[in-house]
Amino acid sequence: MGIKAALGALAFAAVAVVAYLLVVQATVSEVPYYVSKDGRVAVYLSESRDGNTTLVLEVVDERGQPVNFTAFLSGPTMERFEDIGVAKGKGRARAAISKYVAEAAKLAKKLGYKPNEVRFGIVAFVTTVEREGNDTYLLTDIITIPVGPGEAVGREIVAKIKFKPRFKVKLNATATERGVAAYTDASIYRVQSEPPETIDVGCTAPIGFVTCYRYRVAETYASTEGVPLLITYVDSYSGNFIENIDHKHYISLSTTTTTTLSFEMSMAIFNNNDFEIEAPGPGFEIVLGQDQQKEILDLSCHFRPSYSALCYYGTSVFTPVSSTFTGDALLATGLTGDIRAVKYVLEERWCYISYYGAVFCGSWSPTSVEAWGVWLAGIWGSDYFLPYAEVDDNPNDGVGPLDKIYSSTLELFAKGKVDRVVVQSLYPVSHYYVSWYTLAATSQSSTYFQIALPVGAIADWVILKRFGIVLPPHVSLALNSLSVGIYVGTTRLDIFNYYALVDLEAKYAVPWAPYYYEYKNYYIKMADNYYDVPVPLVHAYIPPRS
Repeated sequence: MGIKAALGALAFAAVAVVAYLLVVQATVSEVPYYVSKDGRVAVYLSESRDGNTTLVLEVVDERGQPVNFTAFLSGPTMERFEDIGVAKGKGRARAAISKYVAEAAKLAKKLGYKPNEVRFGIVAFVTTVEREGNDTYLLTDIITIPVGPGEAVGREIVAKIKFKPRFKVKLNATATERGVAAYTDASIYRVQSEPPETIDVGCTAPIGFVTCYRYRVAETYASTEGVPLLITYVDSYSGNFIENIDHKHYISLSTTTTTTLSFEMSMAIFNNNDFEIEAPGPGFEIVLGQDQQKEILDLSCHFRPSYSALCYYGTSVFTPVSSTFTGDALLATGLTGDIRAVKYVLEERWCYISYYGAVFCGSWSPTSVEAWGVWLAGIWGSDYFLPYAEVDDNPNDGVGPLDKIYSSTLELFAKGKVDRVVVQSLYPVSHYYVSWYTLAATSQSSTYFQIALPVGAIADWVILKRFGIVLPPHVSLALNSLSVGIYVGTTRLDIFNYYALVDLEAKYAVPWAPYYYEYKNYYIKMADNYYDVPVPLVHAYIPPRS
C-alpha cells in the first residue's frame, strides 16, 4: 500500500505539474491584438499572476539586444491627459495601470461607449542615455499602446518594442560640469534636513552627481467640437454653375471588411523653435467585439446655393444652424468629437545619489524640447456618432472653426508645408465625384494614416476662442500642421468610397477641375517612413472659360 500510495502521489504531482504548465502557457496570448506595419510594436494580452492590471514593456534594439530604458507614460482621462507612471528597466519593466484603466472606463462611458467597445492609446516616451566623449545625449522613441478598459482589467498588457529613437537631445550639463554646484546645493538640502527622494525618473548614471530628466504632461486643452470628415469649398465663380452639392457618409465595422476604426494621433516635436511632425500611433480605437456588424455613421447632407441645407441622419432629418450660402462658402459634414491638444515638456535637474541610496536633488527646470499632440474621439449617440454639419457663408471673415481650417491651410500652403493636388479633370460632365478613396489613392498615403482630419487647426481655434490664450506663432504654426489620421484594419480601400463622398452637380455639363490639399512629410511611425497625407478639403473648382 505504501508503494502504491507513493506512486499515486507521484502520478498526481506529475499531472499537476503538466496542468500547471498548460495553464501558464494558455495564459499568454500568442497573437497580438495590435501590431505595427513594420513590426516594431506588438501588443499582447496575458493573464495577471497577482490579479492587478499591469503594463509590461519589453524593449530591444535593432539587433534584438535589451535596452536600458526609462519610459514615461501618459493617457487621456475624463477631462485631460494625465501622467500615468514610469517604467524603468533593462529590456523589461512594469508599470501598474489599474487606476488609469478605471479612469479610462469612465471616459468610455462619458463618450457613450461600453468599456469593451473601445481602446485608448497610452503615450510612451521611451528613452535611453548615450555618451559620446564628454557629452551625454538623451535618445527618445515615442509610441502609443492601445489599451481597452474592458479587456485589460486584471490582466497584463505586454508591449514588445523594437527601440528606434527619432530624437537625440544633448542634456545641458554632465555630472562633471555640475559637480561643484551640485555639492553645494546638496549640502544645503542636508542642513535643511530635507527627506531623501525616490528616483522614479531617468538619470545619466546610477550613482554620484547626475543629471535626471523626465517627460511630463504640462498642459491639456479639451473641448467638444464638430469635426469635419469632409469640407467642400465653393468659390463665387464656380457657384454660378453649381446646382447641388451632396455629402454622403456611411461608416460601418464588420467581420468581412474591417474590425477596427482608429483615430491616429500626430505630434509636433520641438527643439528650440523648429519642429517635425510624427504620427506615433492610435489615440482612440473602436473595435467590433462580438458583433457581426456595427454601423458608426449614416449621414448625408444636401447643399444648394440660396437654399437651406437639409441633412439625413439615420432615420432623422435636421437642418444645420448655419445652412444657407451664396457666393464663397465652406460646406462641412462629419461627427461631433472630444478633441484635445496636449503639451509635453522635457525637464531636467541635478541630483546627488549616494552609494548608500540617499538622494538629494535640485528643482526641475524645462529644456527647449517640447511636444504638442492632438487627439480625437468620436462621441456616440444612441445609434451612431453624433453628427455635425455646418455652412460658413463668409469663409474669409476670420470667424469660426471652418474659417480657421481654411485660412491656416492656405497659410501652410504659402509656407510650403501643404501641397495642392489637382484631381483628374473631366470634360464636360454635369456630375463629379470625389471620395476619401480618391484622396488616399491620389496621395498614396500610408494605410496607417490615410486621411488627415484637421483637428490641430480646430484645437488652435479652441485655445484662442474658448480659453482666450494666444499661442506663440511657432507653436500655432505647428498645431495647425497637426491632424488626426484615419486607419481601418482592412485591405479593402474601396470602402473609403462610402466613408466620405462629395457629389458635385452642375446645372449643365462643365469642365470640372477640383483639387484638394495634403500635409507634407508626416513621419508615420507605424510605417517607418515619411508620407504626404490628404486633408478632406475639396475645392469644387470650375475654371473660367477662355
